[in-house]
Amino acid sequence: MSVIVLGVDPGFASIGVMAVELLAVGAKAIFAEAITTKPEGKKRNLRQESDDTRRLDLIRTEFSAIFDKIKPQIAAFERVPRIARNPTATRQCALGWATMWTVCRERGLPVLIYEPEEIKYEVCKSRGASKDDMVKALKARFPGFKGWPDTKKVEHCADAGGAALLARRDPIVEILMSVGK
Repeated sequence: MSVIVLGVDPGFASIGVMAVELLAVGAKAIFAEAITTKPEGKKRNLRQESDDTRRLDLIRTEFSAIFDKIKPQIAAFERVPRIARNPTATRQCALGWATMWTVCRERGLPVLIYEPEEIKYEVCKSRGASKDDMVKALKARFPGFKGWPDTKKVEHCADAGGAALLARRDPIVEILMSVGK
């Protein structure tokens, strides 16, 4: 019995996604990708809301394509920061999270949400683990996995992978594993 969990480190400019197949004993990494969006270079005659909408469309399209490819049974999100660097960043993070949550719910997937400290502890056994610690620990846990992004954005995939691994403890995952769905 196994369950495919799509871990998500939500954001707006950089989103980490990692799919993990939870097995009766252990887990297997099956997919990792960093979704990135950039502001339109030409701000002339372009309103912030129009550019944000364009970027949200990109997030929705890429996130939906990942769902179609991976076909997860559950999603595990890292909680979005309550307050980002500034009001615009806070709004953008919330919009990005809501877009991805909507894709999950449209497909009937349960969405689990975990605190960043819980995810770090699951992977590194330290609530204060650094991004580098997370990447190193996940790469050690999945030594045969070759799908890591080549960019610095891999740190977001590590957070997403940690959320996916943490999902094993949730009763809904235990139920899915026991019924073999």
